[in-house]
Amino acid sequence: EPGQDTWNPTPGGFNNAGELVAFIRQQHGDFFSIAVAGHPAGHPSSTSREEEMRHLKAKVDAGADYIVTQIFFEASEYISFVAACRAAGITCPVVPGILVVPPSLEQFQTVCRHCQVAPAPALLAALRQVQDDPEQLRAAGLKYMEDLSRQVLQAGAPGLYLYS
Repeated sequence: EPGQDTWNPTPGGFNNAGELVAFIRQQHGDFFSIAVAGHPAGHPSSTSREEEMRHLKAKVDAGADYIVTQIFFEASEYISFVAACRAAGITCPVVPGILVVPPSLEQFQTVCRHCQVAPAPALLAALRQVQDDPEQLRAAGLKYMEDLSRQVLQAGAPGLYLYS
Protein backbone atom coordinates (compact mmCIF):
# COMPACT_ATOMS: atom_id res chain seq x y z
CA GLU A 1 0.00 0.00 0.00
CA PRO A 2 1.30 3.48 -0.81
CA GLY A 3 2.22 5.60 2.19
CA GLN A 4 3.09 2.69 4.49
CA ASP A 5 6.37 2.57 6.38
CA THR A 6 6.88 -1.14 5.79
CA TRP A 7 6.62 -3.19 2.61
CA ASN A 8 4.32 -6.17 2.51
CA PRO A 9 4.32 -8.57 -0.43
CA THR A 10 1.23 -8.78 -2.61
CA PRO A 11 -0.51 -12.13 -2.12
CA GLY A 12 0.65 -14.40 -4.91
CA GLY A 13 3.37 -11.93 -5.87
CA PHE A 14 7.08 -11.74 -5.25
CA ASN A 15 8.40 -11.81 -1.69
CA ASN A 16 11.56 -9.86 -2.49
CA ALA A 17 13.60 -8.31 -5.28
CA GLY A 18 15.67 -11.47 -5.72
CA GLU A 19 12.55 -13.39 -6.72
CA LEU A 20 11.65 -10.68 -9.23
CA VAL A 21 15.15 -10.72 -10.73
CA ALA A 22 15.08 -14.53 -11.02
CA PHE A 23 11.65 -14.40 -12.68
CA ILE A 24 12.80 -11.84 -15.24
CA ARG A 25 15.89 -13.93 -16.05
CA GLN A 26 13.80 -17.12 -16.34
CA GLN A 27 11.25 -15.46 -18.62
CA HIS A 28 13.51 -13.25 -20.74
CA GLY A 29 17.09 -14.47 -20.39
CA ASP A 30 19.59 -11.69 -21.03
CA PHE A 31 17.20 -9.52 -23.05
CA PHE A 32 17.07 -6.98 -20.20
CA SER A 33 19.88 -5.45 -18.20
CA ILE A 34 18.87 -5.61 -14.54
CA ALA A 35 20.01 -3.29 -11.78
CA VAL A 36 19.26 -3.82 -8.11
CA ALA A 37 19.42 -1.39 -5.21
CA GLY A 38 22.26 -1.14 -2.73
CA HIS A 39 22.35 0.95 0.43
CA PRO A 40 25.71 2.42 1.48
CA ALA A 41 24.19 3.82 4.69
CA GLY A 42 22.47 0.51 5.38
CA HIS A 43 19.10 -0.81 4.29
CA PRO A 44 16.41 0.49 6.66
CA SER A 45 15.10 -3.00 7.43
CA SER A 46 18.47 -4.77 7.80
CA THR A 47 19.71 -5.69 11.23
CA SER A 48 23.37 -5.85 10.17
CA ARG A 49 25.70 -5.19 7.23
CA GLU A 50 26.24 -8.96 6.97
CA GLU A 51 22.51 -9.61 6.61
CA GLU A 52 22.25 -6.83 4.06
CA MET A 53 25.14 -8.27 2.02
CA ARG A 54 23.54 -11.74 2.03
CA HIS A 55 20.32 -10.28 0.59
CA LEU A 56 22.21 -8.17 -1.95
CA LYS A 57 24.32 -11.15 -3.05
CA ALA A 58 21.13 -13.19 -3.49
CA LYS A 59 19.76 -10.49 -5.84
CA VAL A 60 23.00 -10.45 -7.83
CA ASP A 61 23.20 -14.26 -7.91
CA ALA A 62 19.59 -14.32 -9.19
CA GLY A 63 20.78 -12.44 -12.27
CA ALA A 64 21.31 -8.75 -11.57
CA ASP A 65 23.92 -7.15 -13.80
CA TYR A 66 24.85 -4.27 -11.52
CA ILE A 67 23.96 -2.39 -8.36
CA VAL A 68 22.82 1.23 -8.18
CA THR A 69 23.21 2.71 -4.73
CA GLN A 70 20.75 4.71 -2.74
CA ILE A 71 21.83 8.32 -2.22
CA PHE A 72 24.71 8.99 0.14
CA PHE A 73 26.72 12.08 1.01
CA GLU A 74 30.23 10.92 1.92
CA ALA A 75 32.63 9.17 -0.47
CA SER A 76 33.79 6.96 2.39
CA GLU A 77 30.27 5.48 2.58
CA TYR A 78 30.45 4.38 -1.05
CA ILE A 79 34.03 3.11 -0.75
CA SER A 80 33.27 1.01 2.34
CA PHE A 81 30.05 -0.27 0.76
CA VAL A 82 31.93 -1.47 -2.33
CA ALA A 83 34.54 -3.11 -0.07
CA ALA A 84 31.76 -4.90 1.82
CA CYS A 85 30.27 -6.06 -1.49
CA ARG A 86 33.61 -7.43 -2.65
CA ALA A 87 34.18 -9.16 0.71
CA ALA A 88 30.76 -10.81 0.32
CA GLY A 89 31.71 -12.12 -3.12
CA ILE A 90 29.73 -9.56 -5.11
CA THR A 91 31.79 -8.74 -8.18
CA CYS A 92 29.37 -6.81 -10.40
CA PRO A 93 29.69 -3.04 -10.92
CA VAL A 94 28.42 -0.82 -8.11
CA VAL A 95 27.18 2.48 -9.53
CA PRO A 96 26.93 5.33 -7.02
CA GLY A 97 23.59 7.11 -6.81
CA ILE A 98 24.16 10.87 -6.68
CA LEU A 99 21.37 13.26 -5.69
CA VAL A 100 20.82 16.43 -7.67
CA VAL A 101 20.03 18.67 -4.70
CA PRO A 102 16.53 20.19 -5.02
CA PRO A 103 16.12 23.99 -4.99
CA SER A 104 14.86 24.21 -1.41
CA LEU A 105 16.15 23.01 1.94
CA GLU A 106 12.69 21.63 2.75
CA GLN A 107 12.65 19.51 -0.42
CA PHE A 108 16.17 18.27 0.29
CA GLN A 109 15.24 17.25 3.84
CA THR A 110 12.07 15.56 2.56
CA VAL A 111 14.12 13.47 0.10
CA CYS A 112 16.53 12.49 2.89
CA ARG A 113 13.67 11.49 5.20
CA HIS A 114 11.95 9.52 2.44
CA CYS A 115 15.19 7.67 1.62
CA GLN A 116 16.00 7.28 5.32
CA VAL A 117 19.47 8.73 4.72
CA ALA A 118 21.05 11.32 7.00
CA PRO A 119 22.46 14.35 5.18
CA ALA A 120 26.15 15.10 5.66
CA PRO A 121 26.60 17.82 8.30
CA ALA A 122 28.84 19.85 5.96
CA LEU A 123 26.28 19.77 3.16
CA LEU A 124 23.43 20.62 5.50
CA ALA A 125 25.38 23.56 6.93
CA ALA A 126 26.19 24.86 3.42
CA LEU A 127 22.55 24.62 2.39
CA ARG A 128 21.30 26.31 5.55
CA GLN A 129 23.57 29.30 4.89
CA VAL A 130 21.80 29.99 1.60
CA GLN A 131 18.38 28.48 2.26
CA ASP A 132 16.51 31.67 1.37
CA ASP A 133 17.98 31.84 -2.14
CA PRO A 134 17.02 28.86 -4.35
CA GLU A 135 19.74 29.60 -6.92
CA GLN A 136 22.49 29.83 -4.30
CA LEU A 137 21.12 26.72 -2.60
CA ARG A 138 21.18 24.81 -5.89
CA ALA A 139 24.74 26.05 -6.56
CA ALA A 140 25.92 25.00 -3.08
CA GLY A 141 24.32 21.57 -3.53
CA LEU A 142 25.82 21.22 -6.99
CA LYS A 143 29.31 22.06 -5.76
CA TYR A 144 29.09 19.54 -2.91
CA MET A 145 27.76 16.77 -5.17
CA GLU A 146 30.32 17.55 -7.91
CA ASP A 147 33.08 17.10 -5.33
CA LEU A 148 31.48 13.87 -4.12
CA SER A 149 31.18 12.62 -7.71
CA ARG A 150 34.86 13.32 -8.38
CA GLN A 151 35.86 11.48 -5.20
CA VAL A 152 33.88 8.32 -6.00
CA LEU A 153 35.05 8.31 -9.62
CA GLN A 154 38.66 8.65 -8.44
CA ALA A 155 37.99 5.73 -6.07
CA GLY A 156 37.02 3.56 -9.04
CA ALA A 157 33.27 4.02 -9.49
CA PRO A 158 32.24 2.76 -12.95
CA GLY A 159 30.03 5.81 -13.59
CA LEU A 160 27.30 7.79 -11.86
CA TYR A 161 23.54 7.47 -11.54
CA LEU A 162 21.92 10.87 -10.98
CA TYR A 163 18.75 11.11 -8.92
CA SER A 164 16.90 14.26 -9.93
